[in-house]
Amino acid sequence: ASEGTVEISAGEPVLHNDPVVTEVFGSTARRLLGDSNVEELELPTMNSEDFAFYSQVVPAAMIWLGTRNEEEGFTHPLHHPKFAVDEDAMAIGAEILLATARALLVEMDSAPPAQPTSQSSVERSV
Repeated sequence: ASEGTVEISAGEPVLHNDPVVTEVFGSTARRLLGDSNVEELELPTMNSEDFAFYSQVVPAAMIWLGTRNEEEGFTHPLHHPKFAVDEDAMAIGAEILLATARALLVEMDSAPPAQPTSQSSVERSV
């Protein structure tokens, strides 16, 4: 008879998109790309993503960047063996991230100081 040990971990936490960060991402993307090129999901998704660990420590929001380009043959979905990224989309994503970070820094500079919370990030993750 064989013996073994199985350890089950909790996995990734739930990702909570901060409303302020989400709004700034959306308005920045619409300003840079136009309304017709920005789609906001109406319902939450059940994806598992390790990015959620960041959202436990700092206000965060996760965006999905479209990388499909039929003319160049970039048509396969994420996790498909033939998935490839249109690298032009990466430059657009970097531009959105940079412009959003700048907008958030301006907003933070003009906002009143945040009040400390009674829970640390470690206590919230338990």
